[in-house]
Amino acid sequence: MDNYSLENKIALVTGGAGGIGGATVKKLSRAGADVVIHYRSNEASAKKLCLEIPGNPSIVRADISDMEQVAAMGEYIREKYGRLDILVNNAAIIRRSPSWDGHSIDDWRGVFDVNVIGTWQVIKRMAPLLTDGGAIVNVSSIYGVWGSASEIAYSLSKASVIKMTEILAKELAPRIRVNAVIPGNTLTKMTPDDEKTKRIESDTLLKRSAKPEEIADSILFLSASSSSYITGNSLFVDGGYHLK
Repeated sequence: MDNYSLENKIALVTGGAGGIGGATVKKLSRAGADVVIHYRSNEASAKKLCLEIPGNPSIVRADISDMEQVAAMGEYIREKYGRLDILVNNAAIIRRSPSWDGHSIDDWRGVFDVNVIGTWQVIKRMAPLLTDGGAIVNVSSIYGVWGSASEIAYSLSKASVIKMTEILAKELAPRIRVNAVIPGNTLTKMTPDDEKTKRIESDTLLKRSAKPEEIADSILFLSASSSSYITGNSLFVDGGYHLK
């Protein structure tokens, strides 16, 4: 079997309706997986994507900051598929402000409720469904390493995702592998076309932003048997930005 084949695998991608999530859904499904596309509000995009991919895909709505909705999502997967082999934690929100002290308390709580607590809740609920040899891939960000004053809440939330990856790799071993990807600037709806983006691209060794498909390739790698001896790792997929 091809080391990138996901034949007979069941995968859940949170935030799977667009951007990195949508590209990941396509990559995993084309590798043979039946993909559950999670969304919170973009139902139309989730339905459209579900019709475009092969296999036995489905969509499920949940606010991952709400444990009851996460539990319902887990029950849906258990009833429809009976198990889970791959979990991709991609769902996240970002809040920006002109300065480090521009975020409101609601901004902070909203970001951490989804990006940190939500990710933890999804892992907690899905871990019992994951088969032996299963894989969890968390999506962090270069902001989680370098930080940004105008995205301080987002930066700290993504740093937490990296540390959560390390902790849960220990806790879930040897049954489940847990890794993360650290994307650089990526061309999605969350990325503004502004001077800051141009500065980041200038500081990136490859002198450009990533395409969502390039981040999805790394998620596929960490989901498949090609990475069977990798766990507790956070992989930079940033065009060399971390060497700036």
